[in-house]
Amino acid sequence: MENKNLLLQQVASDDFIVQAHAFEILEKEGDISIVPDLLDIVCQNKGARVILLTRFLADIKDTSFRGILIERIKKEPSPKVKALLLQIVWASSLDFSEYADLFAHLLVEDELIVGLEAATIIENLPRIEESVRKQITEQIHTCKRAEVRALLEDWLHET
Repeated sequence: MENKNLLLQQVASDDFIVQAHAFEILEKEGDISIVPDLLDIVCQNKGARVILLTRFLADIKDTSFRGILIERIKKEPSPKVKALLLQIVWASSLDFSEYADLFAHLLVEDELIVGLEAATIIENLPRIEESVRKQITEQIHTCKRAEVRALLEDWLHET
C-alpha cells in the first residue's frame, strides 16, 4: 500500500465520499496487515463511519482475519465496542465455529449488549462440535441470569 497513514485518515473521515474512496482503494490494494489499524478505528467508535467500516471488515474473505478479530474481541474492555466487534463476526461469511466456546463465555459472563451479539453468533454458526454444544448448553442452563437463558431458548430446545 502506497500511503497507509493517509488511507487510514480517509477511512476515519466523517466525509462519506472520502471514506468510500478509501474503501475502494483498500479493496483493490489492501492486505490483511492493515486490519489491526482498521479495528483501532472501530474501537474508537466515532459515529456513522463505524457502520461502514464494520460492513467493510465483515466482507473480508482472508481466513487469517478470524484470528485477528478474535484476539481483539478477547482484549477489548468496553462492552459497547466488544458488541461492535461481535457484529462483524456474525455479519461475516467466514466460519467462526471453532470459537463457539468463546462466544458462549461472552454470552454468560459479559454485559447483556455483548451477550446479545454472542447469542446471535451461536445461533448462526454453521457447525458446532457435539462436545462443545453440550458444554455451551450446560453453561447456559446453569447461568443464573434469566435473560441469558432467554436469548438462546429456541437454540437450547433444538439441541
